[in-house]
Amino acid sequence: MRDRTPIRAYENESLDIVTRDPDREKKQITQDEAEAIEALVEVEELDINESKWARRTRGNKLKLGQYVGLITVGDLSVEIRAKVEKESENGPKTDLNSLISLFLADSDKTVFSAKSYEHKGDQEPEIFKYLVRNFFERVNVSLNFGLRSEYHTQEEVRNNFKGRINFPKYALTVGREPTQLPCIFDEFSQDTLHNQIIKQAVLTLSRQKIIMRSNRKLWTSAAGILDQLDHVSDTNFSYADISGEEADSLGQNHSVILDFAKRVIAGNSPFIRSKDIGRKMGFTMVWEMSAIYEKAIGTKLREYVKTKIHPDCEVVLQGKLGKDKERLAPGHTSWNSYLTHSTQEQNFAKEDTPQPGVFRLKPDIMILSPKNEVLAVLDTKWKNYSGSETIRARRRLKRRKADHEEITYKNVSKEDAYQMLSYACAKKSGKGSPEPLVGLLFPSLSSTTPEELYFTNLNSRLQLCWVPVTRDGLANFDLESILGAKAIKELRSRAGIKAQQAP
Repeated sequence: MRDRTPIRAYENESLDIVTRDPDREKKQITQDEAEAIEALVEVEELDINESKWARRTRGNKLKLGQYVGLITVGDLSVEIRAKVEKESENGPKTDLNSLISLFLADSDKTVFSAKSYEHKGDQEPEIFKYLVRNFFERVNVSLNFGLRSEYHTQEEVRNNFKGRINFPKYALTVGREPTQLPCIFDEFSQDTLHNQIIKQAVLTLSRQKIIMRSNRKLWTSAAGILDQLDHVSDTNFSYADISGEEADSLGQNHSVILDFAKRVIAGNSPFIRSKDIGRKMGFTMVWEMSAIYEKAIGTKLREYVKTKIHPDCEVVLQGKLGKDKERLAPGHTSWNSYLTHSTQEQNFAKEDTPQPGVFRLKPDIMILSPKNEVLAVLDTKWKNYSGSETIRARRRLKRRKADHEEITYKNVSKEDAYQMLSYACAKKSGKGSPEPLVGLLFPSLSSTTPEELYFTNLNSRLQLCWVPVTRDGLANFDLESILGAKAIKELRSRAGIKAQQAP
């Protein structure tokens, strides 16, 4: 019998590739399994960034990228955790589940309950088990209020009349079965598409032995849900079939459940790598760690800015302002600003689609004033904690070559500095107005005082900041301790409210 012990790995860690009889405790996988993991980038539904995914290295190893989550391929299960957990002293100090919850949330309210991250030294995939447990809880709560029902059209051949007759079909059958009537009718039923999607997701999860194994509560919860959904049809949708399905505006709780169910269906997508491996079914749900970090900070920033900077300020992610903006400040369009274009004069604010030849500036996070001016541009940097030794080695090489130019400073590369300078210049509202505050946000296991860097011969300054990503996740997020009291005072002043008047 094959060893089903899961592998617990971390971001950017390597797995050894062996020809046969892999030892999971030594983090060994087979050639076929390595190819199957690499093949996940070919499944569009999983939305995996190929440049940050797993890749082969010298020495016959598979180096994992910047993703966390769960991968199953045949008998192999790999749980990938955040690198910061391995780097912390005395075990994990990061509530990764809370960060993922914030990442999955589309509002200020987290998607799943903020339970503590369990670390008992067992070999269960805790990251995904946490999410499955909370998904089942949300489904059970929803079912306690009754299944959602709706009218949907059905076609059925009956021996009595119901609804209206399908005359084209009736014309083909008349004479052969005179007692059978092809009818079309609307029926108010709980056998709806959304309920079918949720049932398929619960069935899919209940079959994942690596998740359900030795966990009576999960088994009981899954069985109870399926029992309540017994009269809902069993389906086998592909993600393409249901990707566009959304809950109505009255069902926010249902929307959360439906979105996660769709992710489960996407993660159960089949993938093909080569004729030698053939068709395999893999269950995968992974998240890009840098995206988790960015979205979680953006969600907490919205809460802080609205309550402690100005209620009419806005926090914008990925440069997108929204098409409902009537008045735009100089320096950005309805999406974002552009660094250059092939023509000198171009009015992008009136165009939905820019012309070719554009370098688009796409800041991670912008804070806008009530007048829609850019007060701050913040860029999240999920830097690899193991990179410090690499940085020191590159500096030693520079010194041997008598080249005193610094290529990094406290994990800030030259490219990072150039990027933030372009934001400071492009997002300035006018000649006489100050440049927006620009800052880099790095993760940290403790509170760290921010540091100011200055661009030579310019008025621009760059704020180096560290965000405590601790066991509480971002529960105690405090922007003032991250950016510094001076920066917060400036933001309040530019937002049109004095510091002492702020809540």
